[in-house]
Amino acid sequence: MAFGLRLAVPLGVMALFCASAAFAQDGGAAASYAGSVSGGASVFTLPGYDTGVFGHVAGGTSTAITLGGTFGAQVGVIGDWGVLVGISTVGAMGASTTATWSDKFTKADSAVVIRGLSTPAAPASIDLNRGVGTANSTVTGPGGAVAFTTAAGGTNNVAGVTPDGTGFVMSSSVTGATSAAAYGGIGSSSGGIFIASGDIDGLVVNTTAQRNFVYWGADLTIGLQGQVGGNLGLQVYAGPSFRQLSQNFTTTIDIDIPELQPSVLTHPNFRITIADTLAASYLGGVVGANLSIPLAEQGIIFTLGAEGGAYAVTAQWTGRDTYSTCCGAVGTPLATPSPSISVNGPLMTANLGTTTGFAARGSASVTWLLDASKSVTLGGNAEYLSAVPTLSHAGLTQTGAAEDWTAPGTGGSTTLGWGSMINYGVSLTFSARF
Repeated sequence: MAFGLRLAVPLGVMALFCASAAFAQDGGAAASYAGSVSGGASVFTLPGYDTGVFGHVAGGTSTAITLGGTFGAQVGVIGDWGVLVGISTVGAMGASTTATWSDKFTKADSAVVIRGLSTPAAPASIDLNRGVGTANSTVTGPGGAVAFTTAAGGTNNVAGVTPDGTGFVMSSSVTGATSAAAYGGIGSSSGGIFIASGDIDGLVVNTTAQRNFVYWGADLTIGLQGQVGGNLGLQVYAGPSFRQLSQNFTTTIDIDIPELQPSVLTHPNFRITIADTLAASYLGGVVGANLSIPLAEQGIIFTLGAEGGAYAVTAQWTGRDTYSTCCGAVGTPLATPSPSISVNGPLMTANLGTTTGFAARGSASVTWLLDASKSVTLGGNAEYLSAVPTLSHAGLTQTGAAEDWTAPGTGGSTTLGWGSMINYGVSLTFSARF
């Protein structure tokens, strides 16, 4: 997250007044109001994401563009210290590199089960049978539709997709000279599941996962600013703080059934796309200090800053999967395209409750004075945040001897928790006083 963007402005929320003090040393009048706009880039190390697909975990490193702004006023003085109030806003939008995996199965894998976040409702069922040179698959949907295929005698491929009132059912049966395999899948508004059984040599499951996130927030602070140790500028500030972080995960599972006679038949594909959102709100306060070292003759100000924050954190999860089939060519031979059907599963929600989060932030910057009222700042920042919601899917896939399935069954489970985050970045800030 881009919390550190605010610290990239040379003295925090009210940084410009320190710059104004430096201008005043050079003959300028102290400013009553000041503002700034910032832009930059950050690298975020967020918690990893367990896709639930054969143990694949997507990393948490993401890049982001950042934007921010400040506006403040000097409202009075206490002795030699100016009293400052101001508001600062922060924003970031980022994405991780898409993670990809390809799992290819062999004859040693007698069965593969891939579930959605939930499984279809009764009377849905999958009945797969295989023997020496024979295989058949009977798939019943929640709406009562049936897809049935049977293969026997040498090399044989049979496949079909049947629309169901709640989505679709698909069935495939394959036999070779010394092998047999059966496949069945259901995609419905109540959930989905796919099962492969037998000599599934060549079955491929391709998985992709990507995370996008959006962050925004604002701080309202009051502070004191003055000079210590000669010409060193010191600012201390505190005030309420709000942040919102939304993480969006997209996981796509593509299942490709191998053809023993590709010139005669193309098996329909089965796809599960899972969309997850973790939305977290942070409400609390910040306290910080900044020390500036002006080099008036060169028109340069060096600034170091440190800030701590404490937040009450709440978070919610929503998840939904989409089941799709397409791209098959069945018939005698390749005479009939299989239907392309897509259906959304049920919306899943959960509340992570409330926890306490802490933040530690640091920054360093250098400011160049353009004239008596304008400056440009190049800054760097780093931050640790102790409370970031995490998401893990478990039980979506398994390998083993399972051949048959009857509703309701169990879908994949979703585990929610809390992790931590580190981010660091750079920004360029334009400031003006008036």
